[in-house]
Amino acid sequence: MDTSRPDAPELAGRPRERRKLTEWYVDFLLAHRTGVIVFVAIATVFFLYHLRSLVIYTNFFDLYPPNHAYIKLYQEYRKMFGSANVLVVAVAVKEGEVYTIEALSKIDRITRALMDTPGVDPFQVISLTHPKLKNIEVTSWGIGIRPLIFPSFPRNQEDLDRIKANVYRNQGIRGFYVSPDDKAATIFAGFWEEGTDLNLLFKRMQEIQAKETDANTTIYVTGYPMLYAWILHYYPLILTVIGITAASIILLLWFYFRTIQGVVIPVFSGVLSTVWALGFAALFKLNIDPLVLVVLVLITARALSHSVQSMERYHEEFYKIGEKHAAIRASYLGLFAPAFVSIWADGFAILTLAVASIPIIRNLAFVCAFFRLRARESMSAKACSATVFSPYVGTFDTTIPLERAYSISMWSKPVDLVAISLRPGMPSITFLFTFD
Repeated sequence: MDTSRPDAPELAGRPRERRKLTEWYVDFLLAHRTGVIVFVAIATVFFLYHLRSLVIYTNFFDLYPPNHAYIKLYQEYRKMFGSANVLVVAVAVKEGEVYTIEALSKIDRITRALMDTPGVDPFQVISLTHPKLKNIEVTSWGIGIRPLIFPSFPRNQEDLDRIKANVYRNQGIRGFYVSPDDKAATIFAGFWEEGTDLNLLFKRMQEIQAKETDANTTIYVTGYPMLYAWILHYYPLILTVIGITAASIILLLWFYFRTIQGVVIPVFSGVLSTVWALGFAALFKLNIDPLVLVVLVLITARALSHSVQSMERYHEEFYKIGEKHAAIRASYLGLFAPAFVSIWADGFAILTLAVASIPIIRNLAFVCAFFRLRARESMSAKACSATVFSPYVGTFDTTIPLERAYSISMWSKPVDLVAISLRPGMPSITFLFTFD
């Protein structure tokens, strides 16, 4: 067996072969840019069509690892023993104790309201006034088991004293359904994961809080159902923040490039990547939870970053060469190798999350990996991206003045030096205006 190392000329020839392949690829793209744009447009329309069926919501089962032994056991017996998705309402008084007709009436009304809420398991609703909470007495006649408020809802102080004595007499009530200082009582309600309307639940609990809260009583609501109801309630605000972030990015791009091309191309690349990724999720029925939207925003920012790098390199080459097609070719040949390696390394690194057994993490891995891999054009011409699609649009754009290309090409180097020299001192933004 020949174990000798390859000759130096053979090793030196490999980079030349890769460069020739890259040159052929770039020349092919530039020669057929219209066809590639048409292909990307068709693919975008395809993903836009499927994007209509995308629903962003919280699926509680996506938060559990379905193959775990505990989850399997829970799935098997939850219809018998109830849901783990429990809502807790606390009724707290500021003065006195909860053993008053007014406080117990509030507890009873909230208990009844929860039992009428869609998605609740009525057998899992329990409170101080619910018949399910028992008073166990041992007498000479035997063991008596009756509701805690038996025989009826309290009407006078004697009935209230009897209920208080029952609470103190039975272990497991005081400290769980009633606080040790007797100033708060809890109401528990289990909700089915697949049957709970979080928007309706949020509205119902807000109504209950507004109705039952007064100068001496405060209503608290907690538990996983309410947590995700709040998240869904803030979903429009999340979209607003994302919109403000997008507007800030556009302003920063204009501040950096000062050209329509420098703004439109990176933004278009980010929007295109987002449409493809969300369309991919809708196509394969991958649930998108509101909690993971921030991850998609971060990956979109990374796509914009690569597009900005591509545009900056193009402006540098255009300043040196002065001809658009040659500048596109030179910039792309210089960026192709690092872009190819970095994007595919990032994409497959994200894809490693797919080994997780939690569906929400696995779905995030597939969507984000597709998002990331789509951020640059690969050898298989999978998509038209920041480093590929940007030059296409550039070839149709008007000629950029050489002085503007010079301003952009010289932008990053002095600014980087200023940022390093002043960090973490005064802002360096005042130095940015010296290049215009």
